Amino acid sequence: MTRSPWYVVDDTRRPIDPGGRAAWLADFPPWRGPGCMAPTVDRRAPDPGRQAARGERHRITGGKAQLDAINAALRLRRPLLVTGAPGVGKSSLAWWLAWKLDLGRVLAWSVTPSSTLAEGLYRCDGQEEARPARTSRDWGDRFAEPGRQVRLGPLGTALLPTPAPRVLLIDDLDQGSVDLALGLLRVLEDGAFDIKELARAESTELVAPHDASFADDLVPVPQGRVVAFHPPVVVVTAADAAALPELLVRRCVRLELSRPDDETLAEIAAEWLGERTPEARLLQAALVELDPLSTDAVLQALYLLGRGAGAAEAAALLGDGG
Repeated sequence: MTRSPWYVVDDTRRPIDPGGRAAWLADFPPWRGPGCMAPTVDRRAPDPGRQAARGERHRITGGKAQLDAINAALRLRRPLLVTGAPGVGKSSLAWWLAWKLDLGRVLAWSVTPSSTLAEGLYRCDGQEEARPARTSRDWGDRFAEPGRQVRLGPLGTALLPTPAPRVLLIDDLDQGSVDLALGLLRVLEDGAFDIKELARAESTELVAPHDASFADDLVPVPQGRVVAFHPPVVVVTAADAAALPELLVRRCVRLELSRPDDETLAEIAAEWLGERTPEARLLQAALVELDPLSTDAVLQALYLLGRGAGAAEAAALLGDGG
């Protein structure tokens, strides 16, 4: 076990205890305190079992240096910028943190070259797109007002004033534009944004969060402004930090993940495959044939090898494992 007095999370195989979680939530740096003291909206969406299992099975393979970076990001309420080769577990860190801190379902946003900040914040459904949702079972006619045509994106949902922060995964941010990265930084620093279509509303409008399923999931947005109570727990992944604006990189806590060693890969394989733990010869075949190695590639190769595929066949099917 790796543990320091200032850590929020450690590498034990159990989630944080309620007292430790409460202490972390209450302990803010003075410059990163709650942005809104209004009543909070409980939007901690239940976490499906599959996502919880992904978090529980993720392994911290970088020892104290990795835990230092993770805990610094949590304490400072700063984004954790995770870089490294494909398949080393960058994205899985978000699910691990959600499981470890009992923060519910991860809000995931996969960035592409065409992504915009607006799509991460919210969208206003057009009439043709919105009408089916308004007439489906529980939604009924509650969409009569303009605000109820608004659906928040993953970033917008993460900034709702919830009693506990949400975990926001921004995957492959280096695939997006510089404007997107700088706009994201501005919104995270402000902890707030405006829904311009509701800015002149005299009443409190209801909008649908990114992970809303039913009418009761609608949340109030006074005068069209969303203000976070807790800064979200943000995990940003990128293949190369050099592709991101320096201003954003400086505002993040950096974490470079390397490929796990053979012993750790064997432990990860045993964790995921359970009773189908691979024989040493199969593991060695996977390690030899797949170069460069990635955790995903090794697990997939072992699955195929355990069902009779040859090492060369598995390697050919998986390519570089990225």
